Amino acid sequence: MSGTTIGDPAARRFVQTTTTAALTVIWTGRHSGLVPYLSEHLSSVLPTALITVDDFNTETQVFGISCLEHIIEHVTRTELNWYGQGDVIYKALERLLYHREAELVRPLLRCVVLLLGKLEGGYTSHDNNYKWSRYDDVLQIVLQNTEHEQNIPLRRAYMDSLPALLDASKMGVIRWSKRLLRILREYLEVAGYSEHDSAIPTLQVLKVYLEHCQPRIAHNSEALFQMLLRLLYDITKSSEGDGVQSQKIDSRVFQETVDLIEECLDVVIKNAPVQAHNIGSPPSLPIYGSYWFVLLCNYKYIYKSFDTLARWYNTKLLGLHLGPLPTVVACDLDTVKEIFARPEFNGRLDCYISQARAMGVTLGLFFTDSDLWLEQRRFTLRHLRDYGFARRSGLQEENIRQEVMDLLALLNSSKGREDYDVFHDGCALLPQLFCPGMINCLWSVLAGDRFPPEAHKKLRQVAEASFHFVKDVEPTGGALVLTPWLRHFGRNGFGFNGLVKGTGYVTEFFREAVKDHKKNYSEDSLRDFIDDYIQELKKNDTKNIVNSFSEDQLLLLATDLILPTAATVPAMLTFTLIMLLHHPQVMLKAQKEIDGVVGRDRLPSLDDRSSLPYLEAIQREVHRRQSLLPLSVFRRCTEDTMLNGYFIPQHTLVVPNLWSVHNDPELWGDPENFRPERFLDEEGRLLRKDITMPFGGGHVIRREKDRMSERPLQNKEKGRRAIGRPRTELMDQAQKDMEDKGADWRRVAQGEVWRDRNGRECARRHAEKTTLITPDRYSNLDLPFTDSRVFCESIALEHAATEAGRRVCAGETFSRFTIYLFLAALLQNFTFSAPEGKPIPGLDDVISGFSVSPPDFWVKVVPRN
Repeated sequence: MSGTTIGDPAARRFVQTTTTAALTVIWTGRHSGLVPYLSEHLSSVLPTALITVDDFNTETQVFGISCLEHIIEHVTRTELNWYGQGDVIYKALERLLYHREAELVRPLLRCVVLLLGKLEGGYTSHDNNYKWSRYDDVLQIVLQNTEHEQNIPLRRAYMDSLPALLDASKMGVIRWSKRLLRILREYLEVAGYSEHDSAIPTLQVLKVYLEHCQPRIAHNSEALFQMLLRLLYDITKSSEGDGVQSQKIDSRVFQETVDLIEECLDVVIKNAPVQAHNIGSPPSLPIYGSYWFVLLCNYKYIYKSFDTLARWYNTKLLGLHLGPLPTVVACDLDTVKEIFARPEFNGRLDCYISQARAMGVTLGLFFTDSDLWLEQRRFTLRHLRDYGFARRSGLQEENIRQEVMDLLALLNSSKGREDYDVFHDGCALLPQLFCPGMINCLWSVLAGDRFPPEAHKKLRQVAEASFHFVKDVEPTGGALVLTPWLRHFGRNGFGFNGLVKGTGYVTEFFREAVKDHKKNYSEDSLRDFIDDYIQELKKNDTKNIVNSFSEDQLLLLATDLILPTAATVPAMLTFTLIMLLHHPQVMLKAQKEIDGVVGRDRLPSLDDRSSLPYLEAIQREVHRRQSLLPLSVFRRCTEDTMLNGYFIPQHTLVVPNLWSVHNDPELWGDPENFRPERFLDEEGRLLRKDITMPFGGGHVIRREKDRMSERPLQNKEKGRRAIGRPRTELMDQAQKDMEDKGADWRRVAQGEVWRDRNGRECARRHAEKTTLITPDRYSNLDLPFTDSRVFCESIALEHAATEAGRRVCAGETFSRFTIYLFLAALLQNFTFSAPEGKPIPGLDDVISGFSVSPPDFWVKVVPRN
């Protein structure tokens, strides 16, 4: 045969005959129990088997597939992947998937499943079950062939083979749910009642699907119920002899079919959803839907109204309609935590409020979602952290300390040097007293500057506009969301002026800073976050890149950062003093703790925080007692899903009622009482677990080693100093403390880290602790000094805010640090009491709006001697 080629028909037939003879020996050995080990002979047997498969005769193809199945079964996965031999077999079998011979389908799909089990390894709990694989390629071809197939034997062959393929695909079959269920419904509608065309194979496919696709059963439960009940009705009628079919069903087929229907119905019933809008929900009326009953229950405090309605209906997940918008309100800890943790609840409602404040479009961070939010948040956090925001930074701590010292100087000032608007005759106006300092702490990061005390009046105007927004706009949006046309008849009564004028003033305030930065911009010297953003804009213009970056987006992004800094952070500090005014014994105990740990010769620092557990417990209790954002920020469900056993359709509003969680008697016992001791153990140490969610939740727990990455920070702090004062003392003291412990600076290839005298990395050793912490809560307060040279950029934070699917409050770390430093310094130096003739607000005297705010009031400030 040397003169012929494989392409010649005669030569091809010779090779196939020879191959058949060789593989017949293997086949005989297999059936006689003498199974050979084929690894040594794979190079000899595989090519001839592949040629046998590539035949025009179906019988020969079936024999070749059986031989390939025998080879695959008796060759290890590693050997099968040598030189891509497994891929070659897959390609040969994939081509046959398009053939439509019933006698070929069963052995072919059985061989394919066996092969993919070794090539793909199957899905495991550690894999991404939604990653496209060759299982999906095969399913795509098979379902395409199966759909609209009229040949009954071929239908039966596909149905007999699909269970094994679906079982191997496991969760991956969810991707094909819609198409597969459509095929099964069509097959069951025309199923016969004899053994050769019964519904049994189709029901077996459905049974396997239900076993692996429980997350999708709820979504398709109605269609599955109808399909199975219709089949049960038809088959019952046929068994009685008066059905549509002329012949009576075989008794064995009938019993097996009914058993399968019962098994499938049992799975569907167990996973069927409970409609949230039918259970535990007030009725819906015209225009405002169930919102009428919310207002009737407690129009002043909407979050209390939701809690009351949930108790009336004895449910932790309240369903209602806010106008035309289906809404669910979560009122327990577990459900709220689940909402914050799941990415499908990260959407935002695109409504009039989000558009009116942003020139008719939705911009910023508060009300955006999807790719815009991901891109802008990632950029914002990465660059703000370079300047000390949202992390432990000596530069940022020194800037906060400077604002604290300016505040202490004002409160200690003698007559003639007072700021009469907020402090005179030993009395201070809260919360306006704290607003300029809070804004300056953020402004040093955003604009690289600070306003001196003589310019604080302008900052108080910014704070007044911010309070205008958070006080006037309802947490649900109210009429501005449901009936925005009412703004033309009463702008003051529906929060329109607070929305437009409040955010508008803050935006224009920041616009002036952007204009000034554009005039003095230098790409060689980036000073702050505004410069970083301008650089990104110029880069996009140069390369003609179209993305979410624009000057309007910068303005609204900064507005979303300034608003809470100017209003909610001073409000929380004010609420803390209100609690202490009503509980002077708590104030005295905190002052004694500060005196014993810090003394009176220096100001408290972040390094003292772990040694002041009672002060930290006070902050936690205030966060619990006064939920700053009682309803967080409304979320939108981005896809059909399940929550707490209820089916939640896409675009449903999801409201986490943090006030209900913080006042749940089952969690706290006596939530109406102010008791910081609930966060301390019997020895007075701070409890590690903190279930309060004052900043909207969504916290990501990660290991301490994630706090330091291998990549050094692209540090924009180098060359920067605290604004208005040289920054040297903190750095020198930190280095001295480390050197006293036997460590010195050593430079390594990946950046600068601490090494001790023996060359061991101190920072690495600390990072390898296995204790879990919550970074934004800092339950473990024994944190190392982390300035720009030691603290490397944490990529984990960006992933936590984006890929991990959690909307973590970007300013939580900044807010906690700032409130702590201000509060500790105030209690160290002053005692607060009610002035004569001027009552202080009660514990429940709050102004409810977008966030809760304290009323303005005067407090007497007495220096401690």
